[in-house]
Amino acid sequence: MSAPALNLGRGRAVDIQKEKARELADRGRCVQNPDGSWFVFSLTSSNKYKVVLNDMDPKTAAHNRHTCTCPAFELHQDGCKHIRAVLWVKRQDDADRREGNPPRERIPDGEPIRFPRKTYTQNWPAYEAAQTNEKAEFLQLLSDLCRMIVEPELKRGRGRPRASLADQVFAACYKVYSGFSGRRFTTDLRDAVDKGHIGEAISYSGIARFLEDEESYPLLHSLIMQTALPLKGLETKFAADSSGFSACKFDRWYDAKYGRMHQEHSWVKVHIMTGVLTNVVTAVEIGNKEAGDCPMFPPLVKATTVGFKIEEASADKAYGSHENYDTLEAIGAIPYIAFKINASEGNGGLWAKMYHLFCLQKDEFLRHYHQRSNVESTFSMVKRKLGDSVRSKTDIAMKNEVLAKLICHNICCVIQSAYEFGVEPIFATEPEHDSKMILKFHF
Repeated sequence: MSAPALNLGRGRAVDIQKEKARELADRGRCVQNPDGSWFVFSLTSSNKYKVVLNDMDPKTAAHNRHTCTCPAFELHQDGCKHIRAVLWVKRQDDADRREGNPPRERIPDGEPIRFPRKTYTQNWPAYEAAQTNEKAEFLQLLSDLCRMIVEPELKRGRGRPRASLADQVFAACYKVYSGFSGRRFTTDLRDAVDKGHIGEAISYSGIARFLEDEESYPLLHSLIMQTALPLKGLETKFAADSSGFSACKFDRWYDAKYGRMHQEHSWVKVHIMTGVLTNVVTAVEIGNKEAGDCPMFPPLVKATTVGFKIEEASADKAYGSHENYDTLEAIGAIPYIAFKINASEGNGGLWAKMYHLFCLQKDEFLRHYHQRSNVESTFSMVKRKLGDSVRSKTDIAMKNEVLAKLICHNICCVIQSAYEFGVEPIFATEPEHDSKMILKFHF
């Protein structure tokens, strides 16, 4: 199978496999072993592949081909980029030898092969200050956020007056933050009343009713953006992905083919857009657990642009579509979305431009694309601190509980940014005009 070529017009074509091979060679990823074989180390992972160069005698060429242990060679039994990279290095060495240049520096025999790993600095004094003061700061910020909620007009009737909407939101989010069950959380809620954060301690059954109310979803959903707005001046680059939160109930079905019952944990699939600097969640979509990632990207972008300016957006191959590229092009953002193996330059436009960058300047493309790993870090932060499962059992309560987790996560990000970047951790008393946020709900 011949290597694919990229046609750039005017009769000029680029052999993509050749360019990748040259990149491997130029970056020193080809290392010769004492027995004459070679190891070629991947640029994007910790994998390495063994290449053996055999003498190509015309009489026995069919039996003495160059070999490689990579999946591409095993599939096509043809020259892969690793073999071509080794051949390129050998040609360079031969040319240097003829010209009298010093030989290429080799790694001594027996010495382990290591490539430098990129590390990131941490402002430890700011991190420790944020963590040690987080709970007190969290309660105050959550209380300030809930005071922004406009209470609905309730009709007078018999029975006990309903708790304020602000107190219900505070209690639900604080319960999720604490990680306790409803009954064990009652003591913490009483302490919050004594400190003046809320007006009354809502019963654990009242918190459960709030989470099971379908009208709670739009309110909690709107608070995601409101909690992210203090970081508006920091975030201009964003990443999108999805993940699941398991539930305590099981989905069961009968398999007619094998004549037996099957069961699996029920779960909630969450799609988010997050800032790559502070890991704050700027938009969230929760649909069917079988929903694909690609159609969720435009709503995430649209919701993020309400309060933020998107300059770059990165995502994995699941989001690679012309529609998603057009969505970012319409707002002047640069998409760094990975291309699938069968992708082509298409019909031009921004898709073709980014495809050319991906093929010909891969280092530059990956430098931006790998910021996508921050959305994985966001999910890790949420699940480690607030749990990777939900306690609720009904579908709407499960969704509302996940939204409460993300609200708590955003508040924690604001606290961390206040200590690290000097951001003022204040939520606006009134929604900003340009954010178009509406916190008034009628029940």
